[in-house]
Formats: sequence, C-alpha cells, structure tokens
Amino acid sequence: MVSVLHISLIAVCHTVVEWSKQAKIKNHIRLLCYINTVPQTKMTKAIHVKHTWARHCTKHLFMSSEEDPFLPAVNLNLTVPEARKHLWSKMRKILNYVYKFRDQYDFFLKADDDTYIIPENLRAALLDFDSNDPILLGYPFTHVISEGHVSGGAGYVLSRATLKLLVTKAIDRHPACPTYDEDKEDVKISQCAYAVGVTYKSLVDRHTTYPYSWRVDSRNENLFQWRSLEHLFERMKKHVYRPAQFDVKDPFLRNETNSVVLDKNRFLSCQPVPLAPTPQSKP
Repeated sequence: MVSVLHISLIAVCHTVVEWSKQAKIKNHIRLLCYINTVPQTKMTKAIHVKHTWARHCTKHLFMSSEEDPFLPAVNLNLTVPEARKHLWSKMRKILNYVYKFRDQYDFFLKADDDTYIIPENLRAALLDFDSNDPILLGYPFTHVISEGHVSGGAGYVLSRATLKLLVTKAIDRHPACPTYDEDKEDVKISQCAYAVGVTYKSLVDRHTTYPYSWRVDSRNENLFQWRSLEHLFERMKKHVYRPAQFDVKDPFLRNETNSVVLDKNRFLSCQPVPLAPTPQSKP
C-alpha cells in the first residue's frame, strides 16, 4: 500500500539522472558531513541518519560528548553539559575538530541528527560555487539578522575557505564573533562569518533547503510567511525543484523519506507532474 506521504513525493518527483552523472558530481564535490548528536539520541536518531543519508557523504562524523566507533561519533571533551543552552560552545569545539580535515574536502555540511539531507542534490547545487571562495550557504532566515542567517535545523554548508577563516580568524579571536554561551548557533555562525568577510549564499531556488518538515500543513505555511526570505502561496510552490535538505524530527518519517527519494535507481529532481490516472476497477 502506498501511503499519503509516498503519494505526495511521487506527485512531484519524477526525473531520473544517469548513474554516470551522479558519479561525476560525487567525485568533483568532496563533501564532509558533520552531524550534531547527543548520547541520549544515539539509538533513536543518529543511527537512522547513519543508515540513510549520511552514507552518501564523502565522509561523515557524528559530534557528541561520548565516543562511538560504530556511528562513528567523536568525543569533543566538552567542558559544559550537553544542552541546548550550551550549543554555541559545542559548535566552536566542533569547528575546531573539523578544521583538521580542511584540505581533504571541498565543502563541509553541518546537520543535526533530526535533519534529512539528499547529498546528491546538495552536491549538484554546490557545482555552482567555488570551495576556495569564502561563502556560507543555507536557508536564509531574516528575523534576527537582516542580511540573513542560516537555519541550523535544515543544515548549512561551509566552503573550505570559510572553515579556515572561521577557525583561524573568527572564533575566539574576532571581537564581532560572540563568545558568550547560549543556543542559536546558526545565528552565531552567521555573525562570525560576516565578521571575517564571508559572503552569504542562499540555497533556495524553489526552496532547496527546508527549515521545517517537507509535509505541507498550515503550521509550516504560517512559519514560512513570517520567517522566510520568500513567501509561498500556491500549493505546488511548496515543493522544490531539487530538494537537498529537510528538518525531519520523526525517525520513522526519516526512513520513509529515504525509501522514496534515495532508492538505488534514482537521482531525484522534482517537477510538478500529475499523478497517473487511477485504473478503473473491473466488474
């Protein structure tokens, strides 16, 4: 039986890209995915990320306060408890750890263990950018910083040049880069990036990154209207041309999404095409 969620995606996603093109993009864009998690959600969230989209990154690492060789998860040796109010402190530790891989990868994706990423589509979007340019890419919120700041829930991307600037010139070094501890790490990372000359790039076209679930409901629509850089009014405009990132809280929904958008024969690119007509039942 096909669920309503499957029908929603089947209705808008129908384009197949050859495996050879996927391989070319994968080899051209070396993507390190660093995923924020906590020990308490290792078996309820992180494990599902490992077995779905994370394996499509060039390399993936889970960032935690406990080591786990299976995920794999890195022990950051935090000096504060794992808590939302200490998220910026943890993110500074994460960036310093990821910095050791600065010359091995082109782009660095930050995600949470409740984010769903389509790495193939993200790589395709990144083909338009140079990893040696200081750029920060993601979904543009404007309700805190008028110039735009990334959505941490949907995930964001640092170029190699940006990672180097953040670690060597911004974090704990630049007066405009906050050092006080609180949540809103996505706002803080944007402030620090701006302080050292990084340019913000929106990964939106028709909403390539989603700060909320991809499911269409009134709550998501209302949140889009007052927080989003772009407003969405028509139903079909809620679907993306080439989706790359979603914020998906439910592990079951994350696995179901994965079964639809990353099956072995498809490189998903979404178009608003109609469903096939329902077969007439025979008497």
